[in-house]
Amino acid sequence: MFPRIARGGDRRRKYSEEDIGRIMLLVKLRRTGMSVHDMQRFVQLLAGGAETHQERMTLLLEHRIKVLSQFEQVQSDLAAVDVKIAYYENKLAT
Repeated sequence: MFPRIARGGDRRRKYSEEDIGRIMLLVKLRRTGMSVHDMQRFVQLLAGGAETHQERMTLLLEHRIKVLSQFEQVQSDLAAVDVKIAYYENKLAT
């Protein structure tokens, strides 16, 4: 899934700033819940050059909608936890 990384004469990988940026983006996409399938598609689209900008943007916009939905759910769940913490803090204070 990761982009092909050039190797030096010593056979060690030589990561460019662009390589590192792409890898970090993939890590962030995965951490935000993007499926491996969609990540593979994104990497394929990267190889397609400027012609694939619209497809890449569409894929990222769809993912963003999912992330925002998850974020709202986590905020709601956290609010419920905070209510319980406040309840127990009150009980322990009295």
